This record gives sequence, C-alpha cells and structure tokens, in this order.
Amino acid sequence: MRLSRRLGLFLFVGVLVGSSSCSSVKTRTVVLLPESTSTVSQSDSDHAGFPCVFLGTPTACSTVGADPGFGRTRVGYAKAFSSGFCWAWVSCKKRGYMTFDLAPVTGREVVAATLRYRADLVISGGIPMSCARKLYLSGGAGGWESLGEPISSDLPDGPANFVPVNGAVRDWAAGRAVNHGFVFVGSEDYPNERNDQCLSVLHDFTLEVQFRE
Repeated sequence: MRLSRRLGLFLFVGVLVGSSSCSSVKTRTVVLLPESTSTVSQSDSDHAGFPCVFLGTPTACSTVGADPGFGRTRVGYAKAFSSGFCWAWVSCKKRGYMTFDLAPVTGREVVAATLRYRADLVISGGIPMSCARKLYLSGGAGGWESLGEPISSDLPDGPANFVPVNGAVRDWAAGRAVNHGFVFVGSEDYPNERNDQCLSVLHDFTLEVQFRE
C-alpha cells in the first residue's frame, strides 16, 4: 500500500514537471519588411569579326526595364540577335538584391524563417512564369558578382511564392555570419540565335521569422 502511494506520487509529479517544461517553451513570429532593395544589371554584346562591322544598336540595360523602385526588383534577361553574314547580339541581365534588419530577432534562437514574395508573371516560351530561377546569399560586395552561398536553384514559377531560409537567418541572428541579404538570379542560359527575353518584377517581400522567447 505504501509502495503504491509512492509510485502514484512519482507519476503525478512527473506529469506536472513534463507539462511545466513544455509550456515554458514559447515561440513568437515576427514578419519583417525589406530594409533595402535594388536591381543590378550587366550588359554584353558580340558580333562577327573583321571585316564585319557591328551595325546593330546595343540596348542599354536601363531601356529594357529600369529599376522598379523601392520594395521591388527586376530579375531576368533580354537578348537581341541579328543573323546574316555579319551576325551580332546584345544582352542584358538583371539580378535583385534585398536586405532585412534582423534587430527584432538578434540573439534569439530562430526556429524557422521563410522568405515570401510575389512575382509579376511573363510569357516565356508560351508559358506564364516567373523569371527568377535561383536564390543566393549576397556576398556583401554589392556588385554583379556579389554572390554567396546558394539557397535554392529551382524557385517556384507562381505569382505568390515562398522559400525556406532557416539556416541563413539562424546564423545571422546568432552572429555566426554577417547579414548581407539575399540575391534573386534569373535564368541566364538564354538562347544564342534568336531574340528573346524573360524579365519579371518581384515585390511584396516579407521575411517571416519564428523564434524562441
């Protein structure tokens, strides 16, 4: 009888402790807006060698889609090609950069983080799609080549999209890595011998971060 009472008391206390331990772990979610956004461009051109003369008109990157303004980026490429004996082509590629201020979660234990955005779909190859194909961490230099570690090499094609970025935000919040933000990269494997373009405007960026209090 005495053993039974002791066993019952132990089980009862164990349940209370377990319950208290679970309830003390609370999480919160914050939704952060971009601190900065920008579009970085690179143009290139080529033509048949001597005696051919490049008679085409190179299209400046600004004329195939200027910077769409704060909170928005333009991502993708445009290519113009003229055939014939003296062939020529000119291309423009664009990447979208953005940063988030992580002050609300700095020093916190990040449980999960999700980057959400919307894309204005364009028709490419007869299919409506987003021209943003990859997501990288920014290398911090701010130029065209400022790419860090890849996060996703196959972004979704829809108008409303999300990408898990748990590891990156967790490292930034803990101080294990410097927060230089993200870079969206379009498809840069454009066709060689025809005119084509795929340029999407990305917007409505949010960074949703869940952390332990």
